[in-house]
Amino acid sequence: MKKIFVLFCLFNSFCVLYGQNEEDSLFLAQKRRFDYFFFEGLRERLSGNYKQAVSYYLICQSINDKSPVILYEYANILFSLKDYESAKNQMERACKLDPENTTYLNFLCEIYNNLNDFDSSISVYEHLLKDAPGNIDYIYYLYVLNRYKEDYKTALYYLEMLEKKVPFNDLLILYKSEIYGLLNKPNQALKCLTDLQKSFPDNPKYMAYIGTYYIHDKNISKATEWFEKAVATDQTASIYNFDLGNIRLSQSDTLGFENYYLSAVSSRYVEYDSKIQRLMPLLADQNFLKNNYSSLKKILLQLIESECNEPNSYFIYANFLTDINQKKEAIPYFKSAISLDENNEQIWHNLLLLLIDENQENEAYNYSAQAVKLFPDNAFFIFINSNYLLSDKKYGESLELLLRADSLTDNKNIKFKLILKNNIAQCYHELGDSLSSFKVYDEILLLDPYDLTALNNYSYFLSLIDKDLDKAERMSRKCIELEPLNSTFLDTYAWILFKERRYLEAKFIIERAVDNLQSDDSTVFEHYGDILFFNSDVNNAVNQWQKALLLNPNSENLKRKIEYRDYTK
Repeated sequence: MKKIFVLFCLFNSFCVLYGQNEEDSLFLAQKRRFDYFFFEGLRERLSGNYKQAVSYYLICQSINDKSPVILYEYANILFSLKDYESAKNQMERACKLDPENTTYLNFLCEIYNNLNDFDSSISVYEHLLKDAPGNIDYIYYLYVLNRYKEDYKTALYYLEMLEKKVPFNDLLILYKSEIYGLLNKPNQALKCLTDLQKSFPDNPKYMAYIGTYYIHDKNISKATEWFEKAVATDQTASIYNFDLGNIRLSQSDTLGFENYYLSAVSSRYVEYDSKIQRLMPLLADQNFLKNNYSSLKKILLQLIESECNEPNSYFIYANFLTDINQKKEAIPYFKSAISLDENNEQIWHNLLLLLIDENQENEAYNYSAQAVKLFPDNAFFIFINSNYLLSDKKYGESLELLLRADSLTDNKNIKFKLILKNNIAQCYHELGDSLSSFKVYDEILLLDPYDLTALNNYSYFLSLIDKDLDKAERMSRKCIELEPLNSTFLDTYAWILFKERRYLEAKFIIERAVDNLQSDDSTVFEHYGDILFFNSDVNNAVNQWQKALLLNPNSENLKRKIEYRDYTK
């Protein structure tokens, strides 16, 4: 009901805007038609149905092409779609038709700003300020825009104007000091800050402002002096130990840096978010991380000790350990973070990746199962859980999860989509549903005709049932053309040639597969033996079957071939 009321109010206000100086020239029926399509367009825009809204607005424009409100509404849609140039064109026309409408003018400035057309934006705000000289928003925007333009003198003019119109605001003094610095007036820049500090002599924040000024001025001794004064005021100023630590770091005093940071991190007077804000830039700096990981480790452990109920403390430390390749040590900290905040998807995500990387399969399976229960719409968690079911030959359960993950994943995430579909096709194959398996492979190759996993598996599965061997050969050949030394692809191609009774060619290819093996493979050795047998090399065929049996001792088929020295019995 509230939304309908808002729409009704907007509709009535816009109807007033519509007819000025034009209604007399329109038939009543046209006005009713205009109002109807305008209201429908407005409703569709507010619902996010931009395409339908535009179609209604175009009808309105065909009735009255000089209605500024239609241009405004259309510009809103273009702006939402980030088509700023077109939005600008519409709003400039609207402002010409209704030049005193502050809503239109403010929106036009917003468009100019997104186009980095600061001159045009400044011109409009100057016009607005003339009509509303007490509007502090317009003054502030003019300061900011001139600051962006590096017109510091004009920026200072508006900043001083703003100071006169608002209650005391120390940020304005900081901005003013900065502008004086940019105008190469260091004395005035410093005076702004020292006058502020003299007015509030016991406030450590204003001492720290002066310390920061001296850091930028590269006067380290003065900076240290003021930050030390700030810290000495009371315990609530412990946060400035971070600044003293940074000064020590700039002097290559690692121990000093470490001690100041430990003091700041351990203080209960420093807000947790402030601690994190100060630590994150260091953790994001890979070069710093590499050279100072020992100090950071102590600091982060102190953070955990001081903030033991904050899951993020454990999460940050676990990520830090992962970054410095202490992955096994990171795992319990991820688990601790989850125990404090089980609803944080990112913690689960990082933990699962780490468990997989560390080959902790049982843990990964158990945690992925828990993650799926907590986040039933997270396709990645579902996929991880399905992988372990697949490796455990629980093809039906795995397929059910994979189909769910596939339904949650759109084609924008094409790589993940292809991995899901390849696993789905494999599950169908293992369950004996070749028709469904081949259908999924066809879907994959429509998305990516060069998906090598699909090309190889599809061609191999076709060869196993002696179906469409010409198609299988074409797909398999494409694999070895792209990766000519891949033993798996070579083995598949050799096996298809074998099924086509091209035994000599198959022997040549399977020998290339054996030559390029990265590790012993039972299937490749068995195929080699089969191909040798049909090339009348029975002794060597038996030797290959025996090698395959050592790797797959439960194969009754291999035992039979060896016993009878025959492929066919």
